[in-house]
Amino acid sequence: MGTAMAESLSSFTERLAHEHSVGIRQLLEVVRAHYLIPDTEHPLRRAGVVAGGWETATFASELANATGHPPTRHCALSPLRDVLPLLDSRSIRYCPQCVTEWLSVPDLEAIEWPVWRPSLWEFREVGACSAHRLKLIDHTCGLPLVKSRDTVELPGVCENCGSIGYRCRPACCISSEPHEDWVADQVGRAISVLSKGHRSITGQTIVRGVQRLHRAVLDFRKNNPDTVGVSRDIRPSQLKNNGRVFHAVISACMVYGFDLTGVLQGRLEQCSAPEPPEKYSLAASSWPKSFASD
Repeated sequence: MGTAMAESLSSFTERLAHEHSVGIRQLLEVVRAHYLIPDTEHPLRRAGVVAGGWETATFASELANATGHPPTRHCALSPLRDVLPLLDSRSIRYCPQCVTEWLSVPDLEAIEWPVWRPSLWEFREVGACSAHRLKLIDHTCGLPLVKSRDTVELPGVCENCGSIGYRCRPACCISSEPHEDWVADQVGRAISVLSKGHRSITGQTIVRGVQRLHRAVLDFRKNNPDTVGVSRDIRPSQLKNNGRVFHAVISACMVYGFDLTGVLQGRLEQCSAPEPPEKYSLAASSWPKSFASD
């Protein structure tokens, strides 16, 4: 915690369930039955815990109480989950070099499970590993479906065939592009701030920062009418449930040289940024087409 590679809530939940020899659903039910407030009407859903909503913050907080590990509540990254779109809860992306290093031990059975899944890998708009400057890989198992109730659910393990280190399919290490590295670094900085427990990023500061960014973009375009920039249409009211707009925010930060964490904290702070790719498209190969700039 407190770094760009802070573990995600879903990853910690998978490891905790495995440690206690129960399934993910069983763990959710135990936490709900024994730790959640009695008048909670809605059921805990795994998809909800992973993707956000009331379950994320509530589950993380109660998991911290249940385990006696206070930093766990910061795994939720709730303010970012409101604005940065996450992958589908069943999607798996990983850095092949990270997994290889974590699994380079003499005896996996003799030590605590060494692999975790950073929150950074679960955000759609991040296409690179900030530690190794490699493109993240979308994992798809090439073997026939064999999943059953006994299938182990652990970070670094294929949910289909149980292959450790996702070795059921060859992985290629491909160097990431400068703009992909910049996005990973910027989002990673925001993750490090939130996972430390700092409250400098909230829904209110995000709206304020985007409003200031919007004005800065409009002022620049007004004073430089011949310059082609990113979309003007950066409206704070569209942040929630609209990842496309936040993609424009990240694009604007890169094009005009603003620090993303500063924007999330409600201020504008200049920073160095790489030359944007053609048409300011930040789309990595793993992003959906809807996230590519027009």
